[in-house]
Amino acid sequence: DIPDGGAIAITDDRFDAVVGYLWDNPQGFAGRTVTMTAFVYRRPGWQENHFVAARMLVWCCVADAMVIGVLVDTGESRDVPKDRQWIEIEGTLKVTSQFDAGRTVMQNVPTLVDIRWRPVAPPRRGEYVFPAKAVPEGFAE
Repeated sequence: DIPDGGAIAITDDRFDAVVGYLWDNPQGFAGRTVTMTAFVYRRPGWQENHFVAARMLVWCCVADAMVIGVLVDTGESRDVPKDRQWIEIEGTLKVTSQFDAGRTVMQNVPTLVDIRWRPVAPPRRGEYVFPAKAVPEGFAE
């Protein structure tokens, strides 16, 4: 669950759950501040001002890992992180009614705007996150 009011911190141990809540009900969290540590993921063809603040979700093994995260729109800013760069990011959540992701047009997309970011070192665990409370042995911090 996400507490009412205040900032939403997307942490490694609850990354998938919190991101899932944001995707399931973006209108319910619009206007809230969101913080997270993630890497920058851009699909080919995306404009530089759009990327996903992402992690790789592992269900069973690394071979089934998939990108999950929150869309970021830097607006007109020229201060944008590079692809695959690790960042700590904070922004305000808004709902983008439609976003052309390339292979599909997504609707009601949770999107961070008015962002502040800084480069950071990758987490010890790397890019991987696991379903909440299902961290395999050897990945503990």
